[in-house]
Amino acid sequence: MATDPTSLIHGQFRFTGFGPRVLRIVKRGKNGFNDRPSLFVPNLPLLTPSPIEHRIDGGMLLVDTHGYEVRMDLEAKTLAGVSVYKIEGEAATPILTIGKEDLKNTGELPLPEHTPEVYVLSDSPRLSLPRHGYVEDGKPNSSFLLDEDAEDVYLIFAERDPYVLRKVLISLTGVAPIMPLSAFGSWDSKYYEYNDATVDEEIANYAKYGLPLDNFVIDTDWRAAGATVGAGYKPNTKDFPSLKKTFERLHKKNLTVMFNDHPEPVEGADNLFDPKEVAFRRKNLTHFLSLGLDYWWFDRNWITRLKSIEPGDHPTLTPETLGAYLYHDVTRSYLETSAKGEYPKRTLLMSNVDEITNGVYKGITNIASHRYGIQWTGDTTMSDEFIGYEIENLVRAGANLIPYCHGDITGHVGDGSDELYVHYMQLGVFSPIYRLHSTHDVKRFRQPWLWGKRVLDIARDYDLLRYRLLPYYYSAARVAYETGTPIVRALGFIKGESTRLDEAKIGDGLLFAPIYTPVSKMALPKQAFASKIKASYYNNESLDGKPVYEAEYEGAIDFDWGTHSPKDGVVEREHFSAAFEFDLTNPLPEPMNLLIGSDDGIRLYEDGKLVIDSWVNRGFYVDKGPKLGVGETHHYRLEYYQGVMGAKLVAYMLPESEEPKKEKDTYIPLDGEYIDLFDGSIHAPGSLASREYGLEECPLFVRTGTIIPLAKECLNTHGSDWSSLSLALFPRREGSAHFTLYEDDRETEAYMHGEWRKTRYSGTYVEDKRSYELTIDESAGCYDGAKQEREYRFQLYLRKDEVLKAIRCDGEVLPFDLVKHSGAGMPLPFQGPARALDYYECSVKLSNGKSHLVEFFIE
Repeated sequence: MATDPTSLIHGQFRFTGFGPRVLRIVKRGKNGFNDRPSLFVPNLPLLTPSPIEHRIDGGMLLVDTHGYEVRMDLEAKTLAGVSVYKIEGEAATPILTIGKEDLKNTGELPLPEHTPEVYVLSDSPRLSLPRHGYVEDGKPNSSFLLDEDAEDVYLIFAERDPYVLRKVLISLTGVAPIMPLSAFGSWDSKYYEYNDATVDEEIANYAKYGLPLDNFVIDTDWRAAGATVGAGYKPNTKDFPSLKKTFERLHKKNLTVMFNDHPEPVEGADNLFDPKEVAFRRKNLTHFLSLGLDYWWFDRNWITRLKSIEPGDHPTLTPETLGAYLYHDVTRSYLETSAKGEYPKRTLLMSNVDEITNGVYKGITNIASHRYGIQWTGDTTMSDEFIGYEIENLVRAGANLIPYCHGDITGHVGDGSDELYVHYMQLGVFSPIYRLHSTHDVKRFRQPWLWGKRVLDIARDYDLLRYRLLPYYYSAARVAYETGTPIVRALGFIKGESTRLDEAKIGDGLLFAPIYTPVSKMALPKQAFASKIKASYYNNESLDGKPVYEAEYEGAIDFDWGTHSPKDGVVEREHFSAAFEFDLTNPLPEPMNLLIGSDDGIRLYEDGKLVIDSWVNRGFYVDKGPKLGVGETHHYRLEYYQGVMGAKLVAYMLPESEEPKKEKDTYIPLDGEYIDLFDGSIHAPGSLASREYGLEECPLFVRTGTIIPLAKECLNTHGSDWSSLSLALFPRREGSAHFTLYEDDRETEAYMHGEWRKTRYSGTYVEDKRSYELTIDESAGCYDGAKQEREYRFQLYLRKDEVLKAIRCDGEVLPFDLVKHSGAGMPLPFQGPARALDYYECSVKLSNGKSHLVEFFIE
């Protein structure tokens, strides 16, 4: 057995170990072995090689690494076929064989519960990054070098541990930077042509209605009208005579500003690294940043898009990921060069998630985009179905190292009931990023004051809960930065559990399941149509004039034109409308609802009466129409228009027996008992919590043993003062509980250079003393602005059969009060009554530079 001090070269291949968890195997390229940082593995130069051992046996090269043996045929021409065995004594158990499919990069990780013994990370196609970043340097592709056929893999010995796999992956592929604290606050966002006056009016409404706000989005109409497909960088001086003054005015209100950008490729540029593209993009993006713009929203353009450097229709190096790199690097470079202090402000960008298309999850194409800030799931629809899509997106994206995934909360298109709005809003409050959003032609924008007093009051309660939880979310963001464990966590991270796509852990202690009731739509049988279907088509969106084409159909309304015409050469592919006349009979032995699914708008008339009015641009959405009794027949006129891109029209039915039930089931995971924070009920591990929820309620649970820091309510994160915190304590008798509070300056990259502070809290039940002991460790670390003392408000939530007798802090007896719950309250208050649970409360000011022991004596 030979020992190689740093690496082993055998023929065309080189083996390099990086500690006990990583073995790199790379094939020599035309210019030798490539050790430059790449898009997928930027941290390669930071890794320290470690010795590996090898031997040759029976025509095979055997490389030993920390209990595993990697076997390669001595005549191998490719990494496909390399095998890994686990060595236990004399036994060698096969673990995996690298296949051709493993030689291409993917961002789709196994779900946590399916973490393999050994994971293969491929750096192919390998895009080598120049040291100077996204800067035009006069060289081909601005010195970005592509090796489409690179064979370069990292074997990660995860031993089926999802936490180990993700921590090792971010050590190779890079971390997800911590967003500024303001990004965890509320975002105002809608596709709407603002001007200076309407911007001020919108912001004033937040203060008027007591709603917090930190971030303001101005969608694509910041640019002048007439720009090609929403692209271009000529400012809209009609609405914003001086963008610099606009930015200054919003900054004085402690608001950040984001612009949406639909980039159009520079004419003649081969790809987004073409010197012409680099110079154009860098100049224009930097210009607006220099005026005071805080963030760019890189919105992939549906009609035209940036060009990948990788050829082919389905590149692994997607325009979405490369565009995110582009916008992120330009912003980072500007912030570094313009920094007024020692450290620049944090770079923030919003961009599309790879392969989540209009809210529907398909898979993460590559493992790079997690480094580039906030990601959003595209143009969604206001419907129960899309609430289900969005919680799945949060769970899957988080498991794939993307901690800041979120959706257009309440949907980009479509309209809905107050109940639907509240349920969607609740999902947003517990998402990593909370951004209400819609397009311009919905019936009601998504701002809470437009939905009536009851909805406004509910939205305010949840918004303020979000701001109370800022220390909890921010600390979870630090965990994601250090370990790759996401803020919104799949249940599969819990030992023995399986991932569910309809609920998730929020951090370590909270469990949330959004309420949604997707419609179980069924195809209408042919016999339901009591007449032929007469159709008239028009080459406009408003059924104007005489039809250009007429047709008759039988037995179904099921059209998916896509980007084709209903009649080639006669009806336009886009901007057409149609009317369908037919009689319909309920063929079922029970009542049913008529459902119409469409992309884009529809109107439905039953016997001349308008029963569905959804004449709006939108992705495919199913409207619930009238109910038909058994054997009931009616005449219908269905009007439809197609805007751009997808075109689809389908009629369905919903039998009464298939109507969704009112009760919501939430599975309780195996890591402990959970308390329903809205009714106080306690649920055992592995059980179902099933009940109806009032409009102001949602399935929100806390695991017993959890410690949750809560900040005082505020209307902007600049006012979130953590020198005074409430600690919500939920004791359990078995085991111990821990929470580490993370703090930094909230805005700059100082935290990347060690300027931060952590305070660890530990809770343990001491049986012989019948006490719950809370240990507060001496705070570790420091940052500019860190306070030396903190006022604590301890909130102890006990079971109904338990009574608090005394509290002692560092040996001193403290007075306390019992705070009775109130149905008018909300869960997890900073002070005052909780919704469903009584708690004991006491306050004390303590030094952050010392450790403390707080004892709660219980009967």
